[in-house]
Amino acid sequence: MSIQREYPQCLFLPHYSGPGYDRDPIRVILYDYGDERGRMIVVECFGDAYSHYWGRMGQESVREFVCSCGEDYLVDKLMPNHLHGTRLEKPQRAHLQRIVRRVREALKEAGS
Repeated sequence: MSIQREYPQCLFLPHYSGPGYDRDPIRVILYDYGDERGRMIVVECFGDAYSHYWGRMGQESVREFVCSCGEDYLVDKLMPNHLHGTRLEKPQRAHLQRIVRRVREALKEAGS
């Protein structure tokens, strides 16, 4: 059996509560596989987990790619397939949009 070590970039966005906000903590794991490939995994956000693999991202890192993509594109990629077309799709999409927005804000802040 062969075991390979991976060294992802892990981010923790703590709970934040303020005027008009009540955000759960979010853990994000970013994998840069090289050759224009990468994966983003969002875990531990209100008991849900989301992930997506990109086989082509151009010459960007996963962080740069996620920051440059549109919010709706990322929501579509992270949205669980079994919810498409169900009554749960709309609230889940709104929840995921808040998560994606917060992750992108944190990645942009971390990159500057």
